[in-house]
Amino acid sequence: MQFSVRALFVVVAVLAVLPAQAQSQLQLQQQLKGNGGAKHAPLPLHLNASLTESVGSGTFVASPWNPTVSTTLTLNPIVAWQGYTFLLSQSYGLEHTQSDGTTTPYQVEMSDLAMAARYTRFAFADGAVLVLPTLGYQLPFSMASRQNGSLGTATGGLRGIFNLSEQNLSFYAAANAGYALLVPSMANRFLDNEVRPVQDRFLGAITPVTCNPRNQLELQNYGCNDGTLPSQWRWGSGVGAAWSGLDGALSVNVDLNYGQSFSVRTGPDDALKADNAVAGLVPRQSTSGNFSVSYVPLSWLYLTVGANSQQGALTADGKGLRFPFWDFVSPYNNFSSVYFDTTVSL
Repeated sequence: MQFSVRALFVVVAVLAVLPAQAQSQLQLQQQLKGNGGAKHAPLPLHLNASLTESVGSGTFVASPWNPTVSTTLTLNPIVAWQGYTFLLSQSYGLEHTQSDGTTTPYQVEMSDLAMAARYTRFAFADGAVLVLPTLGYQLPFSMASRQNGSLGTATGGLRGIFNLSEQNLSFYAAANAGYALLVPSMANRFLDNEVRPVQDRFLGAITPVTCNPRNQLELQNYGCNDGTLPSQWRWGSGVGAAWSGLDGALSVNVDLNYGQSFSVRTGPDDALKADNAVAGLVPRQSTSGNFSVSYVPLSWLYLTVGANSQQGALTADGKGLRFPFWDFVSPYNNFSSVYFDTTVSL
């Protein structure tokens, strides 16, 4: 999944650094300067398309070997009008290796449709400091959102950018939050449907069981949600830096984000609570890191190579911190990846 060429879309993933978020720091500077220093304002309508090839960290581990190679196409139309920028972002992913999250080989995974509006005219100190507020909403198009009974996620973000023009450096700090509208009765409602039989090599035709609830109420209470509860609200913060050279044709970027998400249910404190369980409101902590290099050979073409990691902030025992830019603890889980991205702006 990629961010747009000329827009910094801060609410597509509240916690995660997506592979080309680093690109957008440079690209946003060009947009705010008026299409990279052009004498005339750019057209109000743009269409950006990104194609990303990613290789997961499990591909480089001998035992257990868990190769992951995937391709993601992201479409991002943008409308700019009187200091406002309106954005849409839709991604389609395809894993070329054996997927852990799909039911058939080469199944296309569609992301939630993200919509956002951003205001770009809060500038201070002769334009050296920019403050960008963003509001958005994500429509539940993805399989995960539909399975969780989501009606969508409302999001908001605030980003501050500090430019050192003489040194070709820029720094940013960001904060964002999201709240998912979940309807438990809509979650896993398809589990009551008849399952398509499969042909077993020894048993012949069998009909697998998707869930064995004790009662129908469990189907409305995430009882068959693969042992996990969906997150209802979340918040995150991040910092980053970018250096540009060759008159803006080259950019080196680094991004670091930290976030927390909170389950739709809180842990009960009763006689049935396990010894190692924690009751009450317990955050799920995560970090994401990105390092990339972008090259702009043409005004409408961006090429990026980099590495990014999206993982839990703590180790499994909760006693140590994970390195946020690459997963050295459990690389076979493919929390980290290297990627090459091509982005075209029309």
